[in-house]
Amino acid sequence: MNIQEKLEQHKAWLKTDGGEGERFRASKADLSEVDFLGANLKGADFSFANLTGANFSETNLGFTNLFEANLTGANLRDASLRGANLSFANLTGANLEKANLVEANLVEAILIEANLSKAKLREAYLSRANLTSANLSFATLTGAYLEGANLVGVNLKGSNFVGAYLDGANFTGANLNGANLLGANMFGATLIAAILCNTTMPDGKIDNSGCY
Repeated sequence: MNIQEKLEQHKAWLKTDGGEGERFRASKADLSEVDFLGANLKGADFSFANLTGANFSETNLGFTNLFEANLTGANLRDASLRGANLSFANLTGANLEKANLVEANLVEAILIEANLSKAKLREAYLSRANLTSANLSFATLTGAYLEGANLVGVNLKGSNFVGAYLDGANFTGANLNGANLLGANMFGATLIAAILCNTTMPDGKIDNSGCY
């Protein structure tokens, strides 16, 4: 696969709204360790692709299809993934620091030990996603959907969950120091051993029970 040629074809496809060029299609392809730094891949198809260790830093992946893609250890720092389909994708250990995931679909995605610090996840869909031991410090999750999500041991320091849907989510051992849960739906959520310090609860009250 000639990556550069496909990128040029995709660029023309985007510029002409599909009139010229060709959409970047890499479904089921092995693109592990490939460097896509700063590329415009908006609307590309990476479904089922092996993207292990790939570099997508500062890349435009808006509205891309990454369904069930393997992004283990991939670098997506500062990438734009707005509206992208990442459902069932494996992002174990991936770097998504400051990434734009607004309205992205991450339903049942695997994000174990992923770095999502300062990521924008407003109105993103993370229902039943596995975020065990991930870093979501200072992330924005306003209006996000995390029903049944696994947030065990997650660093949520300073994160914003205002108006989020957290029914049935598991926050066991999570760090919610300074987190804002105002107006969030948390029916059936588990907060066993979670750190609550300067934490704004759904009713607006500040919980300092975990401050030491």
